[in-house]
Amino acid sequence: FEYSATVETAGARDPEATDGALVFGPAAGDASALALRLDEIRLWQTRQNDLENNVRGRYPDAIREKRAMFLTSAAADWNQLAAYFRFDDEGAFAEDATRSFAGQLTAPGRTRAELAALSLTAPAALLTLDSDQYGDETFAYLRADVDGDAIPDFWETKHFAALTAAASDEAGRAAVDGAAWWTDADDDGVNDYYEFMMGFDPVNSDDSAQLAVAVASGLTLAQAQYWRVNPLLADTDDDGAADAAEVADWYAPAAVNHLNLSNPRYSITRNTTAKSLDLALLAVDAPNGLQVPYSRRVRGSQSLSFEAWYKYAGSDANGGFLVNYVIGSDSVFRMGVSAAGYPYAQAMYYDAASTKTILTAMNAQYNLRDASLAGWHHLAAVLDRAAATVSIVVDGLAVVTTPLPAGATLPDPNAFGRLVIGGNGSSAAQQTSGLLDEVRVWGYARTVSEIGGEQMRLASDIQAAGLLAYYRFDDGGSTVEDFTRPFPGSTAEAYALKHPAAGSTSAWLAAEGAPVSHERPNAIPNWWAEMYATPQALGINTEYNGHYYQVGDLSDAAGWSWTYANSQAQALGGQLAIITGQGENDLIANYLLQGRWGAWIGLTDANAEGDFVWVNGTPLASSGYANWSQGRTA
Repeated sequence: FEYSATVETAGARDPEATDGALVFGPAAGDASALALRLDEIRLWQTRQNDLENNVRGRYPDAIREKRAMFLTSAAADWNQLAAYFRFDDEGAFAEDATRSFAGQLTAPGRTRAELAALSLTAPAALLTLDSDQYGDETFAYLRADVDGDAIPDFWETKHFAALTAAASDEAGRAAVDGAAWWTDADDDGVNDYYEFMMGFDPVNSDDSAQLAVAVASGLTLAQAQYWRVNPLLADTDDDGAADAAEVADWYAPAAVNHLNLSNPRYSITRNTTAKSLDLALLAVDAPNGLQVPYSRRVRGSQSLSFEAWYKYAGSDANGGFLVNYVIGSDSVFRMGVSAAGYPYAQAMYYDAASTKTILTAMNAQYNLRDASLAGWHHLAAVLDRAAATVSIVVDGLAVVTTPLPAGATLPDPNAFGRLVIGGNGSSAAQQTSGLLDEVRVWGYARTVSEIGGEQMRLASDIQAAGLLAYYRFDDGGSTVEDFTRPFPGSTAEAYALKHPAAGSTSAWLAAEGAPVSHERPNAIPNWWAEMYATPQALGINTEYNGHYYQVGDLSDAAGWSWTYANSQAQALGGQLAIITGQGENDLIANYLLQGRWGAWIGLTDANAEGDFVWVNGTPLASSGYANWSQGRTA
């Protein structure tokens, strides 16, 4: 679930023994029927704290952590279940797993199991769902993967009766050949991950003959396995180029070099052409704008910054929104272009009388529709709750800031909202024409120095501190990739912008883009490096969200200073670690630095004592994450 609500009702337990009926679906005499499917029904008899120590029954974390895999009697909280229906037993009864038929050899035991089982009344019926291979319906919701090998626990349990029998081969990952990246239980040349992808039997089958068979991508299964691409898709990274076409030169003996080679798992490579979102074309298919998936990531941000490149192109003179955050029916923070062509930032607030009011920061010196200003312009809208201001920044230089009036209050940042691109989610009149590119959403108030200069002309790092969403529009496939969750990551498809019908988002793209470089100077891009060597082959075995980590040693002879550590990290082609969240911090502190006293990270106050800044220029105070030891404040 993306949105959930919890309702608690105070009451008391009836001390008298009373019988009742627990009904799933319409109650007796109710003519209406529920057109839905149910699975994994769990009734708990306890309440517990979530990770924020708020008592809310089992919401949110306790449910979220366990919902993607069935439970067994080995679960630590098994005894807290009042009833549990899995619907996988396939007998005459839909048994309650807490009172299973298994092992019931006596008549009383069987009677107890029958009484606890679910009684089905027509038209209710048990259905069989496919669970043999990647893409089957079961794995749309039972997708837990406790050992992180990209093979769902459900499939592993089904074939191996264990969760870790099939696994990543850490030693094999030193090779670029994906055949060595996973175990191969039946030693037939098709590793366990590709047995899952293809729906083969990983235990008792010889599937070696399948390696020479062409799959959907146009590659053979052996080639798909080598490149670690999805054998069931023609275009794994959804960049509009078929996997087979991307690596054709690799298999062409006459090719004198690999100049035309690209990586079928990365949507941005050497051959990527600049593209942008044509807002006029978007308006045809998405007349209210396009909602960003998993907009809950914006919830809780005290301040917000929107960035985008915009080029006026068209005849629309109404103006409208470019990026918009909506809570309920209210556009609470938005960046757009006025009917007169002026860029603006707006925030909704409540005045002293609790009346909803709009605060606007507009730059009337920049008419983006004027011929003298034709071309691309970088726009940034900043809502700074701490300073109580709204700002619009044009081309990283021109700033207009408007303060909130005295007594004004902003909407609750913890309310659930929707992030919308190219509209407000409810009114076609709030759309405009032009080209939009490099949309970045940040969970803090960015300064002019962070917005302008080199930063706006370079692609942002996927782990940039505080970066919540990032759409570049250059990937060119059937969806628009979010580069905070890019391919080849497992969540790329879920976070991508999708056509509201069944079409392709590539129909909205213009064949030109903002002047933004894909790759940072003097850096070897991952898409190229991973075709020839893996981080594991270089002794770098720790990965988190697309970044690789290595601990370097200092000495008395070399020096122990932060400056020296920083120079060594750069000499190795990297940088001191920028820590953007608790998960990354835990990985470094509890795993990489286990048994060590500490390490230098990419945080310094060299320019001003007590004013800490990450090595990429982001101030710690506005980066969205800090974790000082007890007693230390920034």
